[in-house]
Parts: sequence; structure tokens; C-alpha cells
Amino acid sequence: MRRLLVAASVGSILAFASASGSAPVSLAGWQSDVSADNICNTSFSGTPWVVQPGGTAARVEINNNCSSFFASDFDALGTSIQLDIAVDSDAGDNDYIGFALGYDPGDAQSALAEYLVLSWSNGGAGLALLEVSGVAGSAIFVTPPPGPYPTGVIELARGASDPAGWVHGRTYRFDVLYSPNRVTISIDDPSDAAGPVTEFDVLGSFSPGGLAFYNFSQQQVEYSNVMVTAAEPTWTFASAVGCLALIISRRRKH
Repeated sequence: MRRLLVAASVGSILAFASASGSAPVSLAGWQSDVSADNICNTSFSGTPWVVQPGGTAARVEINNNCSSFFASDFDALGTSIQLDIAVDSDAGDNDYIGFALGYDPGDAQSALAEYLVLSWSNGGAGLALLEVSGVAGSAIFVTPPPGPYPTGVIELARGASDPAGWVHGRTYRFDVLYSPNRVTISIDDPSDAAGPVTEFDVLGSFSPGGLAFYNFSQQQVEYSNVMVTAAEPTWTFASAVGCLALIISRRRKH
């Protein structure tokens, strides 16, 4: 799928900006997936994702004790995405929440799967962007440095601000760019007056695939308000500097 480089975007020739969205997408056509080894609590129903009235939010009410995904019915490549995730104030526990990019229904049990997972812990493991290849089993979650991770899981980067764990009762807003050559993810913590922080900026070559909500062993979580818009190419100061440097370099060689 991709071999990725984690880097600043100054050298990028083309950046992307999000177009304005209209309304949250419906989750009615999304599908629930669970890891292939099915290491789950006996209370796991097979469909832990419950779409809420109105169709724009889904909840995980039980501690399913395995990697679980709720996969979209659209291709996320070339889009900007906004979504909210909140763990109830009385939920207890401190496990893993997040989302996947480039994920298609059935990927949790597919030997051909390749996708990214943002995994965030409240138990000291931190925030990381993971690359998953093939069937990684149930253990798809961030671990404290330096790991280890199971076969098929690679840690691409940790959150740039080294954020503390998520906090019960807060709704976190994620802004995501998933373009063919770049992924950026920012998080807006409602308790932080400074506003959104860009935690990941990853350059590489990215393949088509959908968005999926992700959960590992954390009950009483709500995922909601997914907004998807086309990513519009736009020139920025940084991209202009990169282009100028490339031109100057080529002229010097001649």
C-alpha cells in the first residue's frame, strides 16, 4: 500500500485545503468488523456498534476486549474529514479509541488489508498512528515506546505534542486530511484555549479506502458528526518556497 515518511510539509509542492461541508453523513450503511481471532468478552454481541436515532452517531456500550471497527460506505481518499469522539464521564476504564483510514469492510480479517489506525489511550500508552498490514489479530492498539507491536503493526509516528490520555466526559474533534500523498490529523481539545493541535503530518503514497471508527476494550464511547468534503488543492507559502528552492537548485546544476 505505502511505505511512509514522517516529515514536515515545507517541501511539499502541493497542499490541500478542505471545502466547506453541509451536514453530518448518515451511518446507516456502515458495517461492523471484529478482529479475526475473536478474543472478546462473552458479552460481545458481534455488532457492538449501535447507530443512534438520527443516524449520525454510533455508540459502543460494552467492553468488547478486542479490535473492533465500524466501516464507512465511501472512499475517504482525497477528502477532508471531521469527526467527534467522546467517552462518557461515568464510563470508567482507560483503553483505546480512534479511527482508521484506508479501511474497507472486512479488512480486520483480510490478509490483503493495508490501512492506518489512530489509536489513543488513557492508560499511559499515549497517542500514535499505526500502519496495519494483513490480519493483525486483536492487538491493534498503541503501546508505550518502544513497543513491541504484533506482526503486521508498525508505529509510524507518535502525537507531535505528546498529549496526555483522553479524558472522560470531553468531546474531541478530529480534523483529518487523507490525500494521495499526505495525511494530517489535528485534535481539538475543548479544555485547551489554544485550539486544535496538528498531531500528525505524514508524507507518502496512500491508496483508496474508507473511514472506520475504531475501538479496543473501551465501553460507553460515542462517535459522531462525520463531515466529509473533497480536498481542494491550494498553494501555500510553504509549498511556494519548496517550489522556488527546486527551481533554483535545477538552474545551479546547469
